This record gives sequence, C-alpha cells and structure tokens, in this order.
Amino acid sequence: WEIEPFDKGEDNFYDAEFQCSIDNVTVGAKHAVGFYFHMKRVHNVYMYTYFGPCMLMVITSWISFTVNYDAVPGRLGLLLTLLLMMINLNNSVSSTIPKSSNVTPITIWIVGSITFVFLALLEYAI
Repeated sequence: WEIEPFDKGEDNFYDAEFQCSIDNVTVGAKHAVGFYFHMKRVHNVYMYTYFGPCMLMVITSWISFTVNYDAVPGRLGLLLTLLLMMINLNNSVSSTIPKSSNVTPITIWIVGSITFVFLALLEYAI
C-alpha cells in the first residue's frame, strides 16, 4: 500500500481572505500518513475594501474647506453624508472581521478617519 503524493497544482485553495495549500508529510525519504495545511491571510482584500475607501472619504472631506462659508447646505450635506458613510463602514467592518479581544488596526484606522471627518464638521460649527 502506497500513498500517492498530492499534486500541488490541484491542492491550492483560494478565498477572498485566505490562500490555503496542502502538502504531504514526509519522514526522511518515506511518506507518512497525514498532511500539512498551510493558511496565509491575503491582506489586499482589506486594502481595497476598507482602507482605500476610508482614506478617500477623509480626503473628500477636505473639500469642505474650499466651499464658501455661507454655503451651509453644501458643506453640511457633504460632511454629514461622509460621516454617515464612515459610520456605516465601521459597522460593516465590525460584522465581517474575525472577533478579537484586542483592538484591530483596521478599527483604529476607521475610528481615526471618523474623527477627522467629525473634526471637519466641528470646524464648520465653530
């Protein structure tokens, strides 16, 4: 009885968040019963799904500084819409990332971005 080795080309699994592969277990020159399961988190998903749009929303909030001070509906519409979008993004992140007892970097990034948009709104109020 002989164990046939896995073909690495067929034993790779790809997901939006993970890249998984299976390797044979070898002991010296002989194959053993079992396998290794390698998982690697793909970080690009978070970059273009959360970090990028969040950064663009903060940059868009800076446009409010160029809007005339007397244009109340324009400034408030822009800033309140961005603030609500950031809160929605934060809720989306909280429901999709794995649960952790620690604060995650993506949460810190989004809360910091919400703070910047809120400060732009507060600057108009003062």
